Amino acid sequence: RDLRPDPALIIKDVVPALLVILTGDEMPSVVSSATMALAKIGAESCGERAGEVEAALRALPERGNQEVVETAALALGLFGRSGCAMDLAALVGNTEAGQKLVGGGKVSTRTRAFAAYGLAQLARRNENTEIARFTAHHLVAAVDARKAPDEVRLACLNALAVVPLSSAAYVEAGGVRVAPSSSRSALVEWLAERCKDSDLSDRVRAHAPRTPALHALGGDKSLREDATGALVEPPAHGRTHPELRHGPRLGVGLLRHAGGAPALARAPRLPPPRGAH
Repeated sequence: RDLRPDPALIIKDVVPALLVILTGDEMPSVVSSATMALAKIGAESCGERAGEVEAALRALPERGNQEVVETAALALGLFGRSGCAMDLAALVGNTEAGQKLVGGGKVSTRTRAFAAYGLAQLARRNENTEIARFTAHHLVAAVDARKAPDEVRLACLNALAVVPLSSAAYVEAGGVRVAPSSSRSALVEWLAERCKDSDLSDRVRAHAPRTPALHALGGDKSLREDATGALVEPPAHGRTHPELRHGPRLGVGLLRHAGGAPALARAPRLPPPRGAH
């Protein structure tokens, strides 16, 4: 038996009721619940009211309540309307436009992290490849930004794992290096470099290998082998925190292909994680 509600009922009764909550003076927890409900319904199922819902969602960050702002940042992406991409990128980058969206002042670290996940989910739900490249560009820029908080960098690295970039590289003339956002292979190359970037904290570098592994897993054998080789390569200047070595091994484990096993076997032996039995 199909338990899904009648689409006409959603448009006629459910969406209007949820919009009343969003635009009313309800408790933050109630507003957050209604926000996520509309996001999960999605733009397509909202029919002709999708534009009205989008406008209501985009107005939420200005309310100032942290719970509502964080929920809105994620919901804007889940809702699936490409028009929300600019707002989400502004929140991730803590730009002047992003600060205006939250009513002035800096965008909080938590809001930036939620916006990163929201932006990635928007790219995942959108068939427009330009949205995917736009998303990857802004997430990469946030990781590379000077003095970016670790929480923002980690959120962007994790979010990049679900951005559906093309496997084919966009080759630029004159030997100019392609941007990480141009293709899956270019992004994996950039991610492998971040895993070894001594300017990043150990916490970020330890968690970074999962994303290139997941992108390489969706590529061809050559890309998987390149990612495996990069992840098992020892750090350049000898910092030997166990987390920095276990992280790449976990990444290689995700690849699950024949070329990964020999490369992983050549990596140095590690002590067990602290507290392991």
